[in-house]
Amino acid sequence: MVAACIATWNDRILLCRRAIEPFRGRWTIPGGYVEIGETLQEAAIREAREEAHADPTDLRLLAVYNLPMFSEVYAIFSSRLSRPDMTPGPKAPKPHS
Repeated sequence: MVAACIATWNDRILLCRRAIEPFRGRWTIPGGYVEIGETLQEAAIREAREEAHADPTDLRLLAVYNLPMFSEVYAIFSSRLSRPDMTPGPKAPKPHS
């Protein structure tokens, strides 16, 4: 299971740039695998915090996608951000020097 959220602040949508494969450097919504003992909502919130130091609130199930070619099921939530300030987490790409 994978949980993710489309988090918004006013008319902006939170996107994260991937620092790891697959699709390194591509833009995506924050999300990742659900851990044992975690709800889908808790996983979506944790991933947003890990990837963007963001605090999504008011999560509502938006869509469920079954991707048998990857043996994965995605639960996508819509949410609002509790504050507009975010910073890249450890999974975000580092700037080139």
